[in-house]
Amino acid sequence: MSDTCLAYNIRALTNLHVGSGEENYGLIDKLVQRDVLTGIPCIHPSSLKGALKQYLDHQGMSSADQIYIFGSDAQINKTGKSGQYQTGEYAFLGAHLLALPVATDKHTYVMVTSPMLLRTLADFAEQLGFVQEGNDEWKKFKDIKDEKLPIGISCQGPVWLWDIKIDLKAVSGDLGTAASSLKNLIGEGPVVIVPDQTFRKLCNDLHLPVIARNALNDGESVNLWYEQVLPRQTRMVAFIIAPEGDTLVNSFDTHNQASVIQIGGNASVGYGFTRWTALHTSPTPQNVES
Repeated sequence: MSDTCLAYNIRALTNLHVGSGEENYGLIDKLVQRDVLTGIPCIHPSSLKGALKQYLDHQGMSSADQIYIFGSDAQINKTGKSGQYQTGEYAFLGAHLLALPVATDKHTYVMVTSPMLLRTLADFAEQLGFVQEGNDEWKKFKDIKDEKLPIGISCQGPVWLWDIKIDLKAVSGDLGTAASSLKNLIGEGPVVIVPDQTFRKLCNDLHLPVIARNALNDGESVNLWYEQVLPRQTRMVAFIIAPEGDTLVNSFDTHNQASVIQIGGNASVGYGFTRWTALHTSPTPQNVES
């Protein structure tokens, strides 16, 4: 028997700020986390793991189960006594951006993605055993090339994506199956697939929304800072690997879909509230270790 891989579609119900923690001396004081290879916004595994641990603790999961899943600090082991650090049995692979909501002149917003994002999803799905015979719709995402773009699903013609003007082609030919799968994955509303370079511009520091925050003392501003966010309705996909035959998988999966999970900072001002939906549960290949 192989390990079990869980995948979740994460929908941001409110603006999301998972901070990079890096010093920044530009106009934006607090930046979001980004993939070190592509520069695309993401949620690093440690941040995702910490958010789930806090959520499941509030849900009443026992300390023993939490330690089994997430591990312990250096002071507590699974017996509840002081002892050596214990590694968790679950592997958290972080959350990868799937689609970014962008305001347009013809719609309130459209969900924008790119071949790079879709290839990342398809590659993870393939390596983790999600793409199997009879269930290969995500493989079609690899057929989407920059030269066939930009295309609109449920929208066509010239459109402004923030300050970038593009002319959307209709979906045709071999992209039909991929477009249908993508629409089902992202949900209702227009979907736009743009070239990778265009998407990079849409999520760079000049285009991601920035919110001004202020601290007051007796009504007087004592600290003004600017915080970058992923806007509400952003879609991400997270992968988590559990040990083979693990009896907690169903409980863990049910908990994650039962309520709203807060990720990142600033919960008191409504940031980071997300809804998780399970995509697939499948055995992972033998060469993927948990």
